[in-house]
Amino acid sequence: MIKSFVAGLVMVSFLVVIHEFGHFLVARWFKVGTPVFSIGMGPRLFGFRWLDTDFRFSLLPIGGYVQMSGADPFGEEDASAGWVDPELDFMKKPVWQRLLIMLAGPVMNLALPFVVFTLVLMAGQPQLDTVIGRVVPGTVAEEAGLRAGDQVVEVQGESVDIWGDVVSGLSDPTVPIRLGVLRGSERIDVTLPSGVLELDPDGVAEIRSIGISHFPHAARVGVSDKNTPAWRAGIRPADGITEVDGAPVETLAELRAALGKGGNHTLDVRRVGSDDKVQSLELSIEGDGTDWGFESLETYIGFVDEGSAADAAGVKVGDKMVAIDGERILAWRHVIDLVGRTTADMKSDDDEPRKLTLELVRNGEPVTLTFAPRVTRQLIRGEPTWRPVMGVIQFQDAYATGGTMVKYFGPLEAFSRASEECMLILRSSFRMLGNLVTGNTRVNETLGGPVAIFHAAGLAAKEGLFAYAKMAGTISFSLGILNLLPVPVLDGGQIVFYAIEGLRGRPLPLVLRERILMIGVLAIAALMLYLTVGEVGKLVGG
Repeated sequence: MIKSFVAGLVMVSFLVVIHEFGHFLVARWFKVGTPVFSIGMGPRLFGFRWLDTDFRFSLLPIGGYVQMSGADPFGEEDASAGWVDPELDFMKKPVWQRLLIMLAGPVMNLALPFVVFTLVLMAGQPQLDTVIGRVVPGTVAEEAGLRAGDQVVEVQGESVDIWGDVVSGLSDPTVPIRLGVLRGSERIDVTLPSGVLELDPDGVAEIRSIGISHFPHAARVGVSDKNTPAWRAGIRPADGITEVDGAPVETLAELRAALGKGGNHTLDVRRVGSDDKVQSLELSIEGDGTDWGFESLETYIGFVDEGSAADAAGVKVGDKMVAIDGERILAWRHVIDLVGRTTADMKSDDDEPRKLTLELVRNGEPVTLTFAPRVTRQLIRGEPTWRPVMGVIQFQDAYATGGTMVKYFGPLEAFSRASEECMLILRSSFRMLGNLVTGNTRVNETLGGPVAIFHAAGLAAKEGLFAYAKMAGTISFSLGILNLLPVPVLDGGQIVFYAIEGLRGRPLPLVLRERILMIGVLAIAALMLYLTVGEVGKLVGG
């Protein structure tokens, strides 16, 4: 929590300083006085003077501000500030100049991601390679003969060397998908039928819809058969194998390769529920055999939502899902599809999804339960959706990261890719704001308060500098958009005031502006309190 707080504090302060620096630059351009530029709030600690400005560090390390001569939130000179040189007075400047000064802050926040994303790409951000980590059983990818370990080198006739290019190369679901892959040293051309590819609301390929993923099954394993060497050695569902005979393993394929055929082995196991302590276990198999009993964790239940349909039916963490209504479950996607079908039989909104029979394996023994999914409102990529929900989640570490590579982009290509990413963020932000305005989504589903920002910053900081920089760019974009909203206490509100002044030829009455601003301040304060209380509750509740 302390690391998340520090990471969030540094990020937010940096973004606010960038915002204020935008105001500062344009104010100086139009010869507006800037007596103070403060990093932080409250009493001055130390600083220096330059360009007739006191650049200071203040006591409270939260954000910052630029003070402009003759300006206050009401657009009137602060009587306590004394005489202001008319040449430097913000309020004596033409309306169009004041509009540009107010616009400069949000524009800096909107421009920052283009710079950050470009620099990250030029600096050599680690990228996912093009090796297929796993192929989902029963999908078109498996039917076409694709295998885990195949390396995609061409998509729709274009060469690719990072996974992001594999995804971006799939943009038209109406045409067949042509892939060129390397299997060892052999080149194989594969064609998948048209109409199988799905796109998300931003038009980005849902590559899992064709049945391939970059992320392989991890060496955190499932075990369901009591008669296998793995079970007899003491391995249980969600135990993580870190080493085989002293050699590290990260994926299920590496684990199986290290075990080979028969023999005796020593495994280092990170036992689930034992505070991640490593334990050594002996594993053996007689004769020439490879059925050690290790399975992927993909169809094992890692979390059961309290009060959900699964919880009411008696589903437990660690259960392996085998079938729903007699249909085999070979991948998590099958669970989503089979549960999702229950709404197809509903004739009206008053109907409930039908009951399903769930076959499980628990502690090596078969268990059969029944449950009726509950139709639940969820937010999927900013879009509100009603869907039948069982109430279970996979183990979060069921998959490994897979192979990565460092790719250095040239300035033009880096800026082009950065622009594409920024446009995705922009479309997503406007879609969510549109749903908020129309009432399709709730405030706490669309907006994030300080706790959410600090939490996201902390998670990004754990992933490294590149992830932290990209998170800063993403949040900066959101701050830029929010600051342009016509809320009186934000820059957008001031822009509206000055625009009205330009149209009327005179400002709105001071009393009216005071009242509007007071309403804005109270509304923002209430919103922040509402969001913060909700976010703290979510964190405390896990």
